[in-house]
Amino acid sequence: MRKMGWIAACLAVLALAGCEAGEKEERHTYLPEERVPRYSQVMRLKPDFDLQLLWSDAVLRVKVEDSGTEREVVSNSGRNVLLTDYSLEVLNVWQGEEDRDTVTLSILGGHDSGVTKPLENDELVLFLKIEPETGIYYLVDEEYSMFAVNPDGTMYAFASMDEFTAYDGMEADDFRAEIQSKLDNAPELAEEYEGINISESRMYQEYVLGE
Repeated sequence: MRKMGWIAACLAVLALAGCEAGEKEERHTYLPEERVPRYSQVMRLKPDFDLQLLWSDAVLRVKVEDSGTEREVVSNSGRNVLLTDYSLEVLNVWQGEEDRDTVTLSILGGHDSGVTKPLENDELVLFLKIEPETGIYYLVDEEYSMFAVNPDGTMYAFASMDEFTAYDGMEADDFRAEIQSKLDNAPELAEEYEGINISESRMYQEYVLGE
């Protein structure tokens, strides 16, 4: 009887630990009717999915590992700027090159200011520029560069412009295929943006220049 009681106690502990782990891994489901962009709708001058793609150094599917850490930096103009840094687990490299398992993403604003912030355990698809000296990633175009992969495997756009919300509800694999299809036609896309300095981005170099 004592042995059975000990086994039951162990099972109860394991069950409790499993529940706690499940709670820790719980992911938020983003709904279009709840979308409230805080930043990009005011500041963005030319929302354009294709331009953002050509401007990217990498497109990564990631998991957010923490709730973000705020830090203050001095901008080139001498202003103090608040950023929030997130640790990201790299799940897939959709475009570009990245061989690290974990990278840092820095987003403009604090937890309650600036660009809309992701949540811990979110899965995201991000369009990114990299700072070569530090290896830190930045969003190409703030909220226009962030898409969530909901727990059911469908996409959600953080920005509310029609060109981006058109991907709401699309399966993640189909979204990836759509990106690849656009890059396969990158030379034609690039002709529309003559005069815009995107020549140093990796996507432009690889898919337009063939380097």
